[in-house]
Amino acid sequence: MSLPTDTSVTIVGAGPSGMACALSLTQQGVSDITIVDAVQQAEQSSRALVIHAATLEALDFISVADAIIDLSIKVSETHVFDRKSLMVTIDFDTLRPYTRYPFSLSYRSISPSGY
Repeated sequence: MSLPTDTSVTIVGAGPSGMACALSLTQQGVSDITIVDAVQQAEQSSRALVIHAATLEALDFISVADAIIDLSIKVSETHVFDRKSLMVTIDFDTLRPYTRYPFSLSYRSISPSGY
C-alpha cells in the first residue's frame, strides 16, 4: 500500500494510542489524517493490563471512557509484593480530589477497534 504524497497529520502507530489520537484530532475538525504502522493488520487487543486515571481523563476527552469502564473491573487498591512480603499498598481513593477517576481499571482484553 502506498502512502499519500500530501497529508495534514501523520500518526505513526495504529495501536490504541494512535487510534485515540486520530479520533481526538477528528473531533477537533482535522480531517486529513494518515495513520502508518509497521504491521499490516491491526491488533485485536491491547497489551496493557491496567488503565490509570490520567489515561481515563484522555479517553473521556474522546468520549470512550464510560464504555471502557463498563467493560472493566474497577480497582480501588493495589498491593505490591516482593516474593512473600508486602512492599506497598496503593489506595487510589487518594486521587479523588484530583480526578473523576479515583481508581484504576483492570480488564481481560479490549479491542481497540470496538470504539
